[in-house]
Amino acid sequence: MPSYNAYSDEASVTSTNPNGCKAVYKKWTTGVRGVIVKTIIGIIFFVIAFTIGYTVGYTIHKCKDDCTSCVTTIASVTTVQAVPT
Repeated sequence: MPSYNAYSDEASVTSTNPNGCKAVYKKWTTGVRGVIVKTIIGIIFFVIAFTIGYTVGYTIHKCKDDCTSCVTTIASVTTVQAVPT
Protein backbone atom coordinates (compact mmCIF):
# COMPACT_ATOMS: atom_id res chain seq x y z
CA MET A 1 0.00 0.00 0.00
CA PRO A 2 1.51 3.35 -1.02
CA SER A 3 1.97 5.98 1.66
CA TYR A 4 0.68 9.53 1.34
CA ASN A 5 3.26 12.27 1.00
CA ALA A 6 1.91 15.83 0.80
CA TYR A 7 5.01 17.10 -0.96
CA SER A 8 5.02 14.62 -3.81
CA ASP A 9 1.71 15.61 -5.36
CA GLU A 10 2.30 15.70 -9.08
CA ALA A 11 -0.94 17.57 -9.80
CA SER A 12 0.04 20.76 -7.99
CA VAL A 13 1.95 23.15 -10.19
CA THR A 14 3.15 26.45 -8.83
CA SER A 15 4.35 29.27 -10.97
CA THR A 16 6.25 32.28 -9.70
CA ASN A 17 5.93 34.21 -12.94
CA PRO A 18 2.56 35.90 -13.47
CA ASN A 19 1.15 35.76 -16.97
CA GLY A 20 -1.44 37.67 -18.95
CA CYS A 21 -3.15 40.61 -17.28
CA LYS A 22 -1.34 40.10 -13.98
CA ALA A 23 2.04 40.39 -15.67
CA VAL A 24 1.06 43.60 -17.44
CA TYR A 25 -0.42 45.04 -14.24
CA LYS A 26 2.69 44.16 -12.23
CA LYS A 27 4.99 45.55 -14.91
CA TRP A 28 3.20 48.92 -15.14
CA THR A 29 2.42 49.49 -11.44
CA THR A 30 5.67 48.59 -9.68
CA GLY A 31 9.07 50.18 -9.51
CA VAL A 32 10.07 53.42 -11.21
CA ARG A 33 7.70 52.79 -14.11
CA GLY A 34 4.81 52.40 -11.66
CA VAL A 35 5.62 55.72 -9.98
CA ILE A 36 5.73 57.47 -13.34
CA VAL A 37 2.45 55.90 -14.50
CA LYS A 38 0.67 56.76 -11.24
CA THR A 39 1.98 60.34 -11.39
CA ILE A 40 0.74 60.77 -14.96
CA ILE A 41 -2.68 59.35 -14.03
CA GLY A 42 -2.86 61.74 -11.07
CA ILE A 43 -2.03 64.73 -13.26
CA ILE A 44 -4.66 63.68 -15.80
CA PHE A 45 -7.34 63.39 -13.08
CA PHE A 46 -6.28 66.79 -11.67
CA VAL A 47 -6.61 68.43 -15.10
CA ILE A 48 -10.04 66.84 -15.63
CA ALA A 49 -11.27 67.96 -12.19
CA PHE A 50 -9.84 71.46 -12.69
CA THR A 51 -11.48 71.77 -16.11
CA ILE A 52 -14.86 70.65 -14.79
CA GLY A 53 -14.60 73.02 -11.82
CA TYR A 54 -13.51 75.93 -13.98
CA THR A 55 -16.32 75.33 -16.47
CA VAL A 56 -18.98 75.02 -13.76
CA GLY A 57 -17.67 78.10 -11.95
CA TYR A 58 -17.56 80.13 -15.15
CA THR A 59 -21.09 79.07 -16.08
CA ILE A 60 -22.47 79.90 -12.62
CA HIS A 61 -20.72 83.23 -12.27
CA LYS A 62 -20.90 84.67 -15.78
CA CYS A 63 -22.96 87.83 -15.88
CA LYS A 64 -24.17 89.89 -18.78
CA ASP A 65 -24.93 93.60 -18.68
CA ASP A 66 -24.94 94.76 -15.05
CA CYS A 67 -25.55 91.41 -13.34
CA THR A 68 -29.21 92.11 -12.57
CA SER A 69 -30.28 88.90 -14.27
CA CYS A 70 -27.77 86.84 -12.28
CA VAL A 71 -28.68 88.44 -8.97
CA THR A 72 -32.43 87.99 -9.46
CA THR A 73 -31.96 84.38 -10.52
CA ILE A 74 -29.80 83.60 -7.51
CA ALA A 75 -32.14 85.51 -5.17
CA SER A 76 -35.21 83.66 -6.42
CA VAL A 77 -33.53 80.30 -5.98
CA THR A 78 -32.16 81.00 -2.50
CA THR A 79 -35.17 82.76 -0.99
CA VAL A 80 -35.66 81.66 2.61
CA GLN A 81 -38.92 82.32 4.41
CA ALA A 82 -38.91 83.11 8.11
CA VAL A 83 -40.63 80.57 10.30
CA PRO A 84 -42.98 82.16 12.86
CA THR A 85 -42.15 81.19 16.41
